Amino acid sequence: MQRLDSIKFKTSLESVILSKKFNNQFFSKKEITLIGNGLKTISYKAKPEKLGFKQISINDNNVQIQLSAKILREQYPDLINSSTIERVFHEINKTGLITFDIPSAIDASEVLHCDVTKNLQLNEEPHSYIHILNCYNTNPRYNVKYFDSKKNNGVLFEGNQTSFTERFYAYDKYKEIQRKQGGNPELKEILAKNGSLDQFKTTLRMETNILELRNIRKKFNIPDNKLTSILDSNVNVLSKLLQKITANVTPAESLDNYIGSGKPLADLEKIEGRINIINKLGRDIKRIIEFINVTRKQGTNNYRIIQIYKEILLALNQYDNNNPLPTGYNDNIKQIFELLKAE
Repeated sequence: MQRLDSIKFKTSLESVILSKKFNNQFFSKKEITLIGNGLKTISYKAKPEKLGFKQISINDNNVQIQLSAKILREQYPDLINSSTIERVFHEINKTGLITFDIPSAIDASEVLHCDVTKNLQLNEEPHSYIHILNCYNTNPRYNVKYFDSKKNNGVLFEGNQTSFTERFYAYDKYKEIQRKQGGNPELKEILAKNGSLDQFKTTLRMETNILELRNIRKKFNIPDNKLTSILDSNVNVLSKLLQKITANVTPAESLDNYIGSGKPLADLEKIEGRINIINKLGRDIKRIIEFINVTRKQGTNNYRIIQIYKEILLALNQYDNNNPLPTGYNDNIKQIFELLKAE
């Protein structure tokens, strides 16, 4: 089941039963000149005073809305999904700013950007899990930021892509809710009143924000940007992204396993270096042999070195065949993947 937190979408004017866009008490009017053809359009914008409802704008073509799962109030832990989406539109209608025919509004909605989100319920506070994830800062394809304070504990992976930035964030949700600055007292009060606040003490929040229309279609493997297509998609977006970040990467902490092994530093450097070379060459034995022959003088010693690399490659592949998760995952990482699979 797909779960979303922050989302921006547009929907058809035909699904609107009533709006107060002409009431200056609620909406501000803005004239916009369209670049290129010089035509002008009128946009009416409002920032509703409602939890989770960030902005609504109405123009000649559509209605655009930006909100978060906080609009669900006591159902906030469930996030926006196929079971709660009608509640989202009911809450929008309650503002009186606009009234939708809910089924047609949902059907006509197209997502402009969204945060794919999952609350993972652990058996302990999430700090140790966040620490383990931070150990994958050895992946050269991502810039990694680690936050560890009384008010914030999390790790952010930002990709080095040029056309867009891929982000993956894992953090302590309870600390965020509890913050005096940047937190949300109203949400905290609602969750405390219905008894669901305490569950966040052991919640690891994971999310990725997708800002480009093309990437939305790609990530969810869907032909369009319809809200219904996203919510019905069976692609595990967060699990795939986490595998991309961690696969074939030696986490920094895994080197601790060598302490007490009795092996000298030079041998450990050789082992890790060879594994890194094999992974960077895509575990392709032809490319590995070519690499060795080009970087070393050809001769009998190359045969011996090639055999060593073949043995390491075989061991890596055998490990992966016997384990559904990539090499190097400890129990905490395995548990994260299992929880990501769960509904």
